[in-house]
Amino acid sequence: MVQRKAKQRPKHNRAGTPNPGKRKAKVKRTLRLGQKRKEFAISGAMNVVWPGLNEWEKVNEKDFKRFFRFETLENAIQGLLRNPECHIMQSIQAVMGREVLTQLSFRIVHESRADLTFKLEAVNAKKKPGHFAFIVAKNDQECTTVVNAKYRRLLQLHQQVPKYTVKPLELGTLYLPDRHRRKENDRDIAAYMTSWPLGFVPLIRHQSGQYAAYEDTVRLLRKVETQQVKMRLSEMLIESYDAMTRECAAIPKANDGNLLVKRDKKTPARVVFVGADLHRIRMSPAKLIGSIVGSEEDANCIPILPEEPIKLVEALNNVLGKETAITWISQYVGAADKHKVPTPHPDYLDALRERVPS
Repeated sequence: MVQRKAKQRPKHNRAGTPNPGKRKAKVKRTLRLGQKRKEFAISGAMNVVWPGLNEWEKVNEKDFKRFFRFETLENAIQGLLRNPECHIMQSIQAVMGREVLTQLSFRIVHESRADLTFKLEAVNAKKKPGHFAFIVAKNDQECTTVVNAKYRRLLQLHQQVPKYTVKPLELGTLYLPDRHRRKENDRDIAAYMTSWPLGFVPLIRHQSGQYAAYEDTVRLLRKVETQQVKMRLSEMLIESYDAMTRECAAIPKANDGNLLVKRDKKTPARVVFVGADLHRIRMSPAKLIGSIVGSEEDANCIPILPEEPIKLVEALNNVLGKETAITWISQYVGAADKHKVPTPHPDYLDALRERVPS
């Protein structure tokens, strides 16, 4: 019996070009029964990018003290993202669900003495984006203490005045190994996640003393926008006051990266907290108003005193109601007459005094 030889594929086709080898069948990835979605999401290919980070490191390296290279931070985050239980992934999934993530973009938008702020954009397989803030300490000592305190205070403020804060998500740590592989110099630094509302950018105090919005470039706020921001911050400070404990929020420090602003020609400028300084204690209503008035003279703080006294009165009325607002103003005027609170603006004090019934 004659055996037939198997027919072989010719090495070249009729056109003379080589024939491709046998193609592998495409395998459609599906979830196995009982497999968790978050494990599937992490196991897939996810692109992590850092737009503008190298430029930021070079341009701003003389302005701030740094305790690690940005390359070390990149590698540490890449390693952390392999763990589906890490606080970054848990925060993203709490907002976007457990769809497969295809890309994470960490864009640095602010740097202070204590921390770095990144605007984090996550994109899933359905091309749905999600926006977050990622705040990370610059060392494992005093900077981590500051970041932990900012997160705790943000939680408190979110309970008291949620409309003036972003939504706090997860707090965690980031492991930074020593680049010379000395175990005693390995570090765990604090980092937390929040939501990032659409259209908002960091708010800073410019060298000129004016408010400025920063994203890719510094843009000074118009005068009307500046007054709108000051009024909103005054309202936040007043609304955060607890009459029982006599505590309230602290006036934001200049350029600490705690504030975001949204500019819109059709609506008043809005401002929210993405982090918060420690609260102030033993504050009477008179001292609270005095801190607002005195903020104009403090170079370390964001000035929040509205230019027109009527706007401060309006802020008090919006939060407290007219009767309580008059009581607070009366207490401030009385304390000012006894030189117990700041009074840097005599005309301002006279305008407030006119609001007090004789």
